[in-house]
Amino acid sequence: MTAQNDTAYQVGSIFGILLVAGLGIGFIIFAIIAVVKAFTKKTTGWIVTACLSGLLMIGILGAFVVAVVAGVVTAVNSASGNSPNIQLSSKDGIYSFDVPSAWKEMPKLNPAASLGAGNGLREQYLMLFVDSKEDFKGSLESFSKLVTERIAKKMQGSALGEVKHLTINGHPAHQRRISGTANNLGLVYLHTSVELPDSYCQILCWTLTSKESTAFPVFEKVIPTFTTKAADKLDATAHIKKP
Repeated sequence: MTAQNDTAYQVGSIFGILLVAGLGIGFIIFAIIAVVKAFTKKTTGWIVTACLSGLLMIGILGAFVVAVVAGVVTAVNSASGNSPNIQLSSKDGIYSFDVPSAWKEMPKLNPAASLGAGNGLREQYLMLFVDSKEDFKGSLESFSKLVTERIAKKMQGSALGEVKHLTINGHPAHQRRISGTANNLGLVYLHTSVELPDSYCQILCWTLTSKESTAFPVFEKVIPTFTTKAADKLDATAHIKKP
């Protein structure tokens, strides 16, 4: 998919973990040998070496236990959706979302998008598109119908879900599920159209069909955090234009 950077990071992380684990095992073996030598040789050098090795081994084991506990806590928080969020903003800084900390910006998803973000390892993706009302003069209902049907037509065996009427931070919105196959991949989208005073925003989230049960709850938490400074920008422009 679009996760080359995530794959490289994963390979690097695995290599680092194996390296640290190898060094740790090697040190533990040396510490055991030092203890055995201290008991058999009973020389000052081996006794001192055994004591120091024992203290360091205790420290390493303690750090390992702390790391394991921290990993378990992080995994539990991530699985329950309680992981801390970060804010990602569009290229112009006008639009933003609160997303899981494991997400990152992904501008290569679509250069035309105002924002691209997600988690490639979990196949969770989001893009934001902004269309001016000067270009599309229809209603929110007609806009949502047009763009979702356009997406569905590009897929094989596509299916469109029922339209949900939402309000996102005071703005009317229509949301629709789209499923189908593209490039031999089973995909499912959660498409949300949001009406602003001067534009329509498309929040396009998608994942693999097999990951819908885990990805959609994340999308459903991210989408309502959509905020915009567009109204403030309009007010400021109007103020400047006043005689």
